Amino acid sequence: MLLVGTAGCSASAWAFRIGVDPTALLLVIGNAVVVASLVLLSIFDAVAIRYLIVELIAAGIFASLFLVELVTGAANVPGFQHYAYTGILWIILYTKWPVVGMVFYHAALMCTLLTLALTDLDRRRLPTWFTCMLAIFFTSLPIAAGQLQPFTLHHSSTIPDAAARAATCLIGAITGAVLGVVIQRAGRFGKRSRALPLAMMLMGVSLGWQATITIAAIYGLLLLAFRYANNSGARIRLLQPTAILLAAVMIHHPYWKMIAEIW
Repeated sequence: MLLVGTAGCSASAWAFRIGVDPTALLLVIGNAVVVASLVLLSIFDAVAIRYLIVELIAAGIFASLFLVELVTGAANVPGFQHYAYTGILWIILYTKWPVVGMVFYHAALMCTLLTLALTDLDRRRLPTWFTCMLAIFFTSLPIAAGQLQPFTLHHSSTIPDAAARAATCLIGAITGAVLGVVIQRAGRFGKRSRALPLAMMLMGVSLGWQATITIAAIYGLLLLAFRYANNSGARIRLLQPTAILLAAVMIHHPYWKMIAEIW
């Protein structure tokens, strides 16, 4: 750890000299050290392979959000305000807090989907308090901060904006929950997927009912592709229903605005 800290300080000083954002450079170095350590551990211990995969997925989540959403000024999010100047300088150093808040909100959603996928992998039942906490967290934030909600129901001026945002969250939650139950029964998962309806409901609250339907369609295509590739009968244990849903969300996210403009 001392060697890593020393190397980080040296890299930060070097980054200032060449005009590179030191925070981004330290993030890359830290992820590289973690991944390298897990690769070495996986050579000696088969159990560590799972940790390596989880770390790689988490790194992919944050890297994709950094490149697709943060430095672009949330250009992939439909209905979000457009910034004339983007990039690390104008978005991070001259901090655009609406963009930062949007990125953290979506990062929390994807990390939650990863957590639910690991819960499915271990065939664990989610505690009631944890489910309620997730529902309150992902619902209260877009109600309090309207910029986190790309689509809001059209309403008259007599209806408060917070009430319209709450109704939008409710419709998204119902859409996601219904699609989750339908997908679970159509996919013949049975009791294997305990977290899929909850994951779909949280996705409907966070991204809206339009994006939820599109992601459900992508999910169906991915599920068919995995089953076609796995027709030999070999079982890929890590490909749980909620894990496939996370993959569908990550595929959809960079093209969210382009897809939303189509329909």
